[in-house]
Amino acid sequence: MRDFKPKRSNQVTATRYTRTTVKPNRKRKEAKPPRNWRQFFCRIYHLSKWPALACGATLLLLVIFNAGKSTIYDSNFFRVASVQVISSGRIETGLIREISGVQNGLSMFDLDLNTIGARIEKNPWVATAEVERVFPRTVTIKVTEFTPAAIINHGCLYYVAQDGTIFKPVEMGEKINFPLLTGMEQKDILQNQKETRLLLAGAVRLAELLRTRKSFNLEKLSEIHIDPLQGYELMTLQGGVPVKIGFDNFEPKLARLDRIYTEIESRLSVTQYIDLNAADRVVVKLDPIVTQSKQEKS
Repeated sequence: MRDFKPKRSNQVTATRYTRTTVKPNRKRKEAKPPRNWRQFFCRIYHLSKWPALACGATLLLLVIFNAGKSTIYDSNFFRVASVQVISSGRIETGLIREISGVQNGLSMFDLDLNTIGARIEKNPWVATAEVERVFPRTVTIKVTEFTPAAIINHGCLYYVAQDGTIFKPVEMGEKINFPLLTGMEQKDILQNQKETRLLLAGAVRLAELLRTRKSFNLEKLSEIHIDPLQGYELMTLQGGVPVKIGFDNFEPKLARLDRIYTEIESRLSVTQYIDLNAADRVVVKLDPIVTQSKQEKS
């Protein structure tokens, strides 16, 4: 007999529970409208209008400025007509004008003020030189000169300014009635310029204090000896006795020396040194050899 059972199949039959997938219809692309070139260029014009105007105005101003600048530079109205020199009077004003190289007729704008000042400062008496333009036609030169405060001996005699600057060798016929400073070696002066200037400035300050003293002053001083390690020594004119004063507290030390100097002045020939560095007293060291020989003779 035949079997009337339906045969199984791998095909899936559609039922009411089976979902079917339907692809959506493709959307038709809409055609783009043609570009409005007129509107596009109008927008570009409005965006670039102000920058273009600004660049044009700047270019025009530069042209006008350069034209005006050339006119002003070439104008005779801004040419040197006078050179005024302000100085203390040691150096003649005519010499300063000659050294500066500034001549009438030069353009005020062509002057190199720094170069002119450096040229004037090459003169050994000149400490600083300030050069200024005074429009429309005047150049002012203000010169500050060195003032000798002491003389130092290293190889030959040199002038020393109040700030300790060694600025010029002493020449024939120039004044030499200044305190004499000794003790500084040439290698220290050349290699340790800052320290040397401070030491010399201290010696000058010490010499200034001695000017006002009554018992022991510059008239009784032969030289100020500088020892970079021990300090200053005042060498007496009579007997060459060193008076040790150190590096500081000059005024109270000199005051103590003033009170007793008249008493010990007669014994300087037998004095080895005087020390003012001890607190509240003066140490007088007698030379034992000289003292003994004098005692034997007596």
